[in-house]
Amino acid sequence: EILQNTEWKASNARTRDFATGAYHLKYDQRGNIRWEGHQNGKYKPGLSPATDKILQKLFAEYGIADRTSGIITNWYPDGQGNL
Repeated sequence: EILQNTEWKASNARTRDFATGAYHLKYDQRGNIRWEGHQNGKYKPGLSPATDKILQKLFAEYGIADRTSGIITNWYPDGQGNL
């Protein structure tokens, strides 16, 4: 249910300049912006009652302030993502 109810957004590939901390876009050999192999989404309460219940338990157990924390999600459409 999270997969179907989340608003997914593609993100471009980037790298960090460790000297300055700035991000720079990555480009392919033709000069086109490279895109990441996954899409990002933000979990919103109500998308999945089961996940809401688990998150409430997690927040209570570890003292995480529910109103200030956010949950991000990643979706790998090609199924090749791993931890």
